[in-house]
Amino acid sequence: MTASSKPKDTDTEPREAIFISHAAPEDNPFTIWLGAKLSALGYEVWADVLRLKGGDDWQRKLEHALRHRACKMLLVANPNAVQKQGVRNEIQIASDVARKLQDNAFIIPLGMGPFEASFLIAHAQYIDFTRGWARGLSELLETLQETYHVPRNTRDGEAIWRDIQFLRAKTLTHQPERLISNWLLIDGLPNKIRYYEFKGQISERRAQAAMKDAPWPLKPFRRGFLSFARMHCRNRES
Repeated sequence: MTASSKPKDTDTEPREAIFISHAAPEDNPFTIWLGAKLSALGYEVWADVLRLKGGDDWQRKLEHALRHRACKMLLVANPNAVQKQGVRNEIQIASDVARKLQDNAFIIPLGMGPFEASFLIAHAQYIDFTRGWARGLSELLETLQETYHVPRNTRDGEAIWRDIQFLRAKTLTHQPERLISNWLLIDGLPNKIRYYEFKGQISERRAQAAMKDAPWPLKPFRRGFLSFARMHCRNRES
């Protein structure tokens, strides 16, 4: 990704905000996570998910932020998002702002999966989030800091995004859950590990069926299986 020239702007308001365009409600969880991370690092962040109450006033504020406050727009890009009319409208506005600022890297797509880029963002270099959110965030932060020198501030944006996380958090529920852990106390270990081999021309299918129906734990190995149990034991706890 190459750095663009310093944006030119005649607006009196400082352009210090990062605007996140995303599909709502599908990409709300990712946007909340990303907005909270960026705000915690001192960036000013705007996104539709901040809307706690409906109303046209918020829509005007959102558009004003994109047109007059944003120094970059992050586009949460996936097949669903790029087809949503609201996202497409924000891309159009961002393209107008990019021309005004003479900043051909004003829009930074965040690749969340394969998508067909529209003409307005076909040239944009994207940040890859498909390999993991943490890796994508690391690349994004390096780009914002080292390539585009996006300013940070000390406003209360972190508190806003923290409150959003609490409001959107799921409540605790009582329900059965499978335990996936090896932090279990071991009373004792078997003295032997036994290997049993299938003899003759037994088919793989029959062998798998026999192991599946075995009354004790086992591990397939070569032409047979490993087990702690003796062949004549029928009780799993023997």
